[in-house]
Amino acid sequence: MRRTLRCQRGVRLMTLGTLLLGVSCERDPAQPDLAPLMDVAAAAPVKVSVTSYAWKTMWGSLGTGPGQFDFPTGIAVGKNVYVEDFNNERIEEFSTAGRYRAQWGDSGTGAGQFTRPRGIAVHPATGDLYVADAGNDRIQVFDAAGAFVREWGSFGTGPGQLDAPGGIAIGGTTGEVYVADANNNRIQVFNPAGSYLRQWGSVGSDPGQFRGPLGVAFSSHTGHVYVTDIVNQRVQVFAPDGSYLGGWGSQGSGNGQFQSPWGIAINQKTGDVFVVDNGNARVQVFDAAGAYLTQFGTPGTGAGEFDVPLQIAVNPKNGDVYVTESGTYRVQVFSSARK
Repeated sequence: MRRTLRCQRGVRLMTLGTLLLGVSCERDPAQPDLAPLMDVAAAAPVKVSVTSYAWKTMWGSLGTGPGQFDFPTGIAVGKNVYVEDFNNERIEEFSTAGRYRAQWGDSGTGAGQFTRPRGIAVHPATGDLYVADAGNDRIQVFDAAGAFVREWGSFGTGPGQLDAPGGIAIGGTTGEVYVADANNNRIQVFNPAGSYLRQWGSVGSDPGQFRGPLGVAFSSHTGHVYVTDIVNQRVQVFAPDGSYLGGWGSQGSGNGQFQSPWGIAINQKTGDVFVVDNGNARVQVFDAAGAYLTQFGTPGTGAGEFDVPLQIAVNPKNGDVYVTESGTYRVQVFSSARK
């Protein structure tokens, strides 16, 4: 069952069963300032100003039928849109306009079954789907039609082992798989076949440490890895080898501040970084160096409003932004307008 917690300063943190963080959301007062992303800024091109993100469409309702959800979590966009239906323990597939197409998975530990899935990514070259099966502490891979391909991972703290994996991203010329190993407070990297390559991170508030890494995204624009660090209320940025580059964020409701940052996604054409600011019921948009650009969303249940937004994805073709919203059991879509 899911629970809604009120952390210090009124931060709302959704706990996914027992998989998440029995810790305060209060930012450590001793947490050091993060280094500015000078190297990221140097790599970023001159940007076109974002003027607005307009609500486009939405779909979903509470239930177990086709196209319904019970706590939608992870989302990925490739040829189609793939949504993890957490409590129904399945993946649902939709057209980019929200038309239901297919589903697969049920509750269990076997191949193609799930226990509380909460992270998904599409391999940009093959179309394969990589799913963080959090309750089973593993990664499962499916082809674009939903056929099981392979799996890896087991519960533990050793290399290649996982404890409630969350966000997942594909990046680099070799298609490396980056996994936010949330309860182990680290990022693990695998090749597409599941062989362990490397890891970085430990529990704490210093640069390069984590307290609940939930979202991870790879930017082909900069070649860097972006991670949401939920309890430390920040985004951290790394080179693919795990070298710390910098970050931004603090606790609050102002521009560039966060109340439990969850999902993160990159517009691969512009390099813009989208962060789901869960407790503030909004999405914030930054350039590749972490400079605040804009935001959209307010608390509520209407079109363009958010009630417990969780994860986010950007359509690589047209830049539309897709957000899963667990409080109202739906997906909302926003389009951008630029000067």
